[in-house]
Amino acid sequence: MTSAIKNSFWYLFFNLSRLVVLFLGTMWISRVLGPESFGQFSYLLSVIVFVSAIDSLCHESIVKQYLTQHQDAGLIMGTASLLNLILAAIAVLFILIFGFLTIPESLLLATFFLFIPGQLSKPINPVANLFDIRLLSKYSSLGLFVGALISIVFRVGGVSFSHDLWFQSLGYSMQTLVYAGVLYLLYRKKLEHLEWKVSLQLLREMVKKSSPIFLSALVYLSISQSDIFFIRHMLGAHEVGIYSVVVKLSEPWVIVSSALCTSYFPLIFRSAHNLKKQADYFIRANQISVYFVSILGLVLSLAIEFIVRLLLGPAYSEVSSIFRIYYWSIIFLFFANIQHIWEVYNGLYSVSLYKTIVTCILKIALSFILGRLYGLQGFALATVISLFFYGVGFNFFNATTRPYLALQTRAFTLSEAKKNYRLFRQRAKKWLKKEY
Repeated sequence: MTSAIKNSFWYLFFNLSRLVVLFLGTMWISRVLGPESFGQFSYLLSVIVFVSAIDSLCHESIVKQYLTQHQDAGLIMGTASLLNLILAAIAVLFILIFGFLTIPESLLLATFFLFIPGQLSKPINPVANLFDIRLLSKYSSLGLFVGALISIVFRVGGVSFSHDLWFQSLGYSMQTLVYAGVLYLLYRKKLEHLEWKVSLQLLREMVKKSSPIFLSALVYLSISQSDIFFIRHMLGAHEVGIYSVVVKLSEPWVIVSSALCTSYFPLIFRSAHNLKKQADYFIRANQISVYFVSILGLVLSLAIEFIVRLLLGPAYSEVSSIFRIYYWSIIFLFFANIQHIWEVYNGLYSVSLYKTIVTCILKIALSFILGRLYGLQGFALATVISLFFYGVGFNFFNATTRPYLALQTRAFTLSEAKKNYRLFRQRAKKWLKKEY
């Protein structure tokens, strides 16, 4: 447990540092570019993110599961690396065809710079999974921080001289390339040498196990990116820029969920012999999520207008009212991310896919209806409602996931609140005795 806490601390430290750098840099870039140009860049990024769903055919949770349960780490690393290379080649081919057929010629160069360089780093991804399993994710998050820092310096410096989107796209891709280089160097220095081998049978198994997750990712990206497509065609690029800033203001806080899931994943899989301990891990993760999101949400709701004026200027004055709605979708995203570990542990990939498909249909329908009625606020409200269904509501209606609903509910019972209060008092007394 102590190692998990230490890992979470360093993971949070490096990733929060990275997100602060990216957040401040992106706010400055969006301010200089203005809502229209920033909206065009965000639209291209949404296309790229959607195509990147193919990466889920070598999903990190499956690779981590193999690394946790099997002895030959070199075989798993080599096979996963080859699979990532194959998927990257397919993705590049797809974006080339898609780009020439559908994207305006003026944005083609920006699209290719945004996507293709980053795909070159995909074969190194299993190294990050190995760090996570060894509770050394601080090293992978350090690599992300270095990549983000170099990338944002390049982009912020570049926007002062040129507003061309291809320049921003190239800078964005640098983050992934630098990350891959740092990750490889840390792997060579911090971990024992592994002989990377390839098994075509294992590769097929990985694809087979990841297929439901890939379909879920494809549908989930339809949920998360559908707003951008709807807004672009229903309202315009200016509104895409406004809404993208709302999303960017909310994104940094999701890292807490990633830290929890990264640290608890191996602990949950290793506690299979102790179901009570495993249930406690899920309960604690849900409690931490709610406490964090609720306290931060109250603070941000009061301060958002000042933040927008300070960082973005009058062109983004609409952001405040939309953010106050959109932010509360994060808590349900936290719940969904934690539940995903439970689904992977129990092999409920098809249930996860079914849940994501139903949520996607709900989100698209709500976005179409509420977006037409209330504009950008309607799109934000559609996100909150659909993610509530994704993280909690589905469990009411599905018998397979209803046992997990019992864990979610138990996390917020009066007995758990009393237990947390007693634990807080004990630790406070211990700290005071240590100090005095």
